[in-house]
This record gives sequence, C-alpha cells and structure tokens, in this order.
Amino acid sequence: MLKKSLKYLLIKNGLYRPDVAVDFRGLTDDPLDAMERAGVNSCLIEASLDLCRSFGPLGFGCTSGSLNPFVQSLLELRDGQHSGNQKSALQKYYDSFQPKNVAEVFGFEDPVQASLALPPNTYAYPWEGYPKKGLLKKRMKRYKRNSISDTLLNDQHFGPQSERNIAQHLNRLTFLRDRFSSNPYESRDYLHDEIIAQLFVHDGRYAFRIRNGHHRVAALSALGYERVEVRIDRDNVYRRDDLNNWEGVVKGKFTEEQALEIFDQIFIGETHPFARRMKEEDQIRQFPESRP
Repeated sequence: MLKKSLKYLLIKNGLYRPDVAVDFRGLTDDPLDAMERAGVNSCLIEASLDLCRSFGPLGFGCTSGSLNPFVQSLLELRDGQHSGNQKSALQKYYDSFQPKNVAEVFGFEDPVQASLALPPNTYAYPWEGYPKKGLLKKRMKRYKRNSISDTLLNDQHFGPQSERNIAQHLNRLTFLRDRFSSNPYESRDYLHDEIIAQLFVHDGRYAFRIRNGHHRVAALSALGYERVEVRIDRDNVYRRDDLNNWEGVVKGKFTEEQALEIFDQIFIGETHPFARRMKEEDQIRQFPESRP
C-alpha cells in the first residue's frame, strides 16, 4: 500500500505519467480484437469471471461456486461460518497444499528434470522460460532462510503460510469487500493500478490468468459481480498452438506433455491434481466443473 500511495502522490503532482491502457469496456468483449485495435498499447476490457483463473498454477476459478480460497473465505465470513478457532477456507488450503518442489507446484509426481526438483518458490511457467541463474540462486537463498513462507518472499499461491500472513490476506479481502460495497469498483480510480491478466487462447476460446489483483477479483466476486475489468497486452498472450516456441520447452525445462498439462490446468480451470482432491474430499463446497 505504501508503494501505491507514493505512486498516487507522484501522479497527483504531475511527476509521473502512468501507462494508461486504451479503454475498450462496452465496445468489445473480444480481447484479441481489442488488442488489434489498441496497436502497441495495452487495453482495458471487461472479462467474465467464468473465464478468470487465480492462484497461479492451481488455476482456481473466480466465481462464488469455485474452489478459490479467497472467495470462499469471504463467503464464509458473510455467512458467519467461521470464527474464533474455526479455520477459514484459506487456512485449510495453506495447511493442505505445501509442495516440496517445483514438480509438486504443477501437480507432477516425479521431478525427472533437475529444474523441477528445485524448491517450490523457484517455479516459472513453460511459456515464460526459467529465471536467470543469478535470480534463481537468490530465490533459493531466501527459501533456505525462511522455512515458513513470507508473502513478501514466497508465493501466495501455496503454503506453508504463517498465521500473520493469513490474517493479512483476510484483512485485505474484507477491506476491499467493504470498500467496493459502498464505492463500486472502477479500475481507473484505484491508484491507476488495474487488475492485470495474461490471456490464454485455444481453439477460438479464452481464459484470463490473473497476475495482479487476486484480492480485488475475489472481493468483487463475493459481492456478486459477474464481470471484472482487466488489463491485457500483446506480450502476455499465450496460445496453446505456440507450444514449440515456449522458452521453457525450447530449453528443455519442460517436456511438451508437461507444458500442455500446465496450460490446460489453467485454461480449463480446477483440473490440477490438488484441485481434484479438494473436490473429492469436499474441503470446500462442491460445484459443477466449469469449461471455458
């Protein structure tokens, strides 16, 4: 929040000009059409929550019927389903999903490649390649120094997480929910920081992987929103048919089969092995599997 407040002050005093996306809300729902018309600029469109994916490799949905622990925790609070010593959906999730290596982050059983046997917070997606060696070493050092995940150092998409971190997540979620319930969300009013998504494309269909704004998306979902405003750009479009050009595949960090499995888990939504176990064990409310 401090960083955002500083950015807001710089904008207000004319010392910083944000990269404003071209606004296509109400003009087109087709993200590829919007990007074509935006040229080299980023674009702002409305995306259906049915097509949005959260929690990184897990590919959780973002609707009220999804497995998304952020959304489910807010719904529990709304319905008075947890208080005191009773664990929230988010606490249960972090207690249950604690991958030991990159392979387990993606739902693979045996880490054949050396890159998949590394600590979980070193993971990268096959279409993005892998971190540079220096950055990878830095991440590994931080991992060794912090046996318990810290949201500033590790990934919020998996555990273990300290009670303090979980409380911070829940406090932020409730703050945003309360804020948007009295002041309808408008991305251009939110310190010029839009919800940012990657666009996944396959066979004429789309999915939006949320990169920045997971808490905002969850708060809006819990309030009954069916669509959210997302910012996308041409550097964050990934087509399943481009598999052979993905850096992680080209460099042998992932096999083609592994890369496609990771893509499909996010694109389809909630087909990651851990998500399937959540449904089977009924850790979070059951719902019909969604297809984009």
